[in-house]
Amino acid sequence: MSLRPLKKFTASPELEAAIGHCYSSDELSLIDRLGTTTRIPAGQRFVTEGAFGREAVIILDGTASILHSDIDSDTDGDTVEIATAGPGDMVGEVALLHGQRRNATVVATTDLRVVVFNVREFRSLLDQAPRISSEASVLAEQRADH
Repeated sequence: MSLRPLKKFTASPELEAAIGHCYSSDELSLIDRLGTTTRIPAGQRFVTEGAFGREAVIILDGTASILHSDIDSDTDGDTVEIATAGPGDMVGEVALLHGQRRNATVVATTDLRVVVFNVREFRSLLDQAPRISSEASVLAEQRADH
């Protein structure tokens, strides 16, 4: 009986072209296999500050504005842009890593193409990709203070 080697899973050319400069081929394969690619139209809020987090997102193309409530404002509900996110950036990881509510709102400033991970998929990605796990932890620590 002969054993055939398992075929190595490779990332889609679309994913390679979008964020191949940010991740290794093995990481891209995991992202492609575990996540779901979708589109988010410009102007849509896809992360809401204070809500419970159920997914993390890696942006493939387009840009998003990261907003935070301005506690120094005289009027309730004012937000300030604290950062922008673009291709290769991860958003939504803080709530999943720390089991807490969202610490910012994220709005698509252009049409976005993203890879979405539910909690189980995100944990699996982090378990199988130590560099992504380390980077997500560092990002989460930096963003947890906002």
